[in-house]
This record gives sequence, structure tokens and C-alpha cells, in this order.
Amino acid sequence: ILAGTADKPVTVKPASGVANWYRIVAYGNLSPTALSSINYSVLNLAGYTPVQPVNEGIAAIRSVCLSTNCATPIITNNTITNSNNYGVTFGDLSYASAFTGNTITGSRFSAVRIRANYVGRTFTGTTNTLTGNNTSATLGHDGVFVDGQTINVSATWPSVGVPYVIQTADINVSGSTSTVLTLSPGAQLRFATNRWLLVGSS
Repeated sequence: ILAGTADKPVTVKPASGVANWYRIVAYGNLSPTALSSINYSVLNLAGYTPVQPVNEGIAAIRSVCLSTNCATPIITNNTITNSNNYGVTFGDLSYASAFTGNTITGSRFSAVRIRANYVGRTFTGTTNTLTGNNTSATLGHDGVFVDGQTINVSATWPSVGVPYVIQTADINVSGSTSTVLTLSPGAQLRFATNRWLLVGSS
């Protein structure tokens, strides 16, 4: 748990003479009531030295599963600057229970990388600032990097001030019940070459 406050945030940065510190990793918990919590922190110059190519495992905050237990951390009111890869990444079936009030800027690639089925569970509002990333000008990293997959739970994707960029696979909105994907006013979707949004396929 990083439990800073508005006037006294927790600060994490490299030691003197070091280019980068690596990352914070939230693993899944065996207890369903135990959540990793990162609140009111300043995370500067996370990443890896020497500079690495695109790697979702390298981020200031990395959320993943441990066996069948997937992390659903609370990530609120943090400032993440100059990460030497991604700002925040969610792997496997992981997502944030709360993701609000965060400012992510200066990341080498996207501010956030996440699977399509978990975008609506993580982004529940418009209070994050995700502009000023992809300092490497890498194609496909100009917004929230979304790994395409089947969306089988109804979700709303809000406008987050940057586009959702669909990469790696298509998005298929389907499921055993009537799955609905709602795109809020102002939301932007951008698709990589030959990627598409498929609705209603079984």
C-alpha cells in the first residue's frame, strides 16, 4: 500500500546517479477482500536501463494475475512522469477497482495498456490526465493501448482525452447474454491496420 496524502504524497524516484528505478507490481491476492492500493504518489523515471523496446511488463505500475487470482488495485490521485516504457499496464484479466485523479505524462510509449474486456471496468470517468505520452513517437501508442479481445461483459468506454488505440487483435462484442458496448460522447477509437470492431458474433 502506498498511502500518501494530497499534501504529503509518497515519492518514488531513482537514487542519485541512477537513470531509472524499475516498477511497482500488483499481484492477485488470495483474499478477495485484500486490494493493492496506490494513492497520492509521485512516481518519476520508472522503467529500465538501457532503453527497451515496447514491453508491457515495464511500467511504473504493473498489475497482473498470480495463478488464478488477478489483481484489481485501487490507483488514485497519482502523478506518473517520464516512465521509460509504459505508465501503467494491466496484464491478463487484471483491471483497476478504481482509477481516478491520475496524471500520466512523459511515458516513452502509451500512458496505459489494457485488455479490451477490462477497459470499461477501469475507466469509469474522465478525471485522469493522460496526455503528453509516447515521447518515442512509436506508431500505435498515441493514446490508451488496447489489446483487442472479446468483450463479454457490458461496458461503457468514457472519453479519456486521448484515443483508445486498438492493437494486437480485433474487438468482438459478444457473449451468452446481450453484451452492450457503449461509447460515451467524445470517446475516440483508432484501429491498427486490418483491425476491426465486430458486434454480435457468437
